[in-house]
Amino acid sequence: RAVARFKKGFAALGALTGPTRDLDVYLLQEASYRDRLTPALQPGLDLYFQGLAQRRRLEQKKLARSLRAKKTAALLADWQRCLQQVQQQPTEVAPIAVKALADQVIRRHHKKVLRLGLALEATTPDVEVHSLRIQCKKLRYAIEFFSSLYGKEAIGEVVRHLKALQDILGTFNDLSVQQTMLRQAVESLSGTPGREATAIAAALGGLQQSLFAEQQGLRRHFAEAFAQFSDPQTSEICHHLFRQHQEPI
Repeated sequence: RAVARFKKGFAALGALTGPTRDLDVYLLQEASYRDRLTPALQPGLDLYFQGLAQRRRLEQKKLARSLRAKKTAALLADWQRCLQQVQQQPTEVAPIAVKALADQVIRRHHKKVLRLGLALEATTPDVEVHSLRIQCKKLRYAIEFFSSLYGKEAIGEVVRHLKALQDILGTFNDLSVQQTMLRQAVESLSGTPGREATAIAAALGGLQQSLFAEQQGLRRHFAEAFAQFSDPQTSEICHHLFRQHQEPI
């Protein structure tokens, strides 16, 4: 009951921080975006970032008001009381040993990563690539949560290859989100004066092309990284670490 109650409250709190966080990320990209454009397109980029900075100031004020609100204070106070009032009582003996449970959880996520990764092609939609990224995250969380049950060196080898996949997929997702944001920005230029709108649209169009080209390159890098993650040597390590236990618990 406590999980269901506070999960909803903290999800709402997280949603409040989203717009400000996203705008912070975009504003931090200004220098790198500028390097992607020819000098002729950079004035349009300046106009675009001026608008982003103004939006960020407004969103930050909204966020500050929300964080100071009585509703937020009440949520945090209730959460603190909940943590302090929980009665710690011994649980029943589980029907399965923790190592066997860990093997099951990790093996399930590992199989999903392999299945999704093998299905990835040059034309796979971004949303499906994002699904693979989520599965890689779940697999890594599971491995690191149960890491004390396994050999440090062997588990480190698996995590190293998995982290390489996550780095590529994380950058790929960022590029996808940025392209979507730029497309939406172009579509919202209807109320902008003609010359400014033209300059901004030209700059954002150039950025989208540059981001797309980088994203396509990451697809090729992913194929190389996934080949290492799924190669016979790494697969054998995973099979040995997370093998199916047949003996009774």
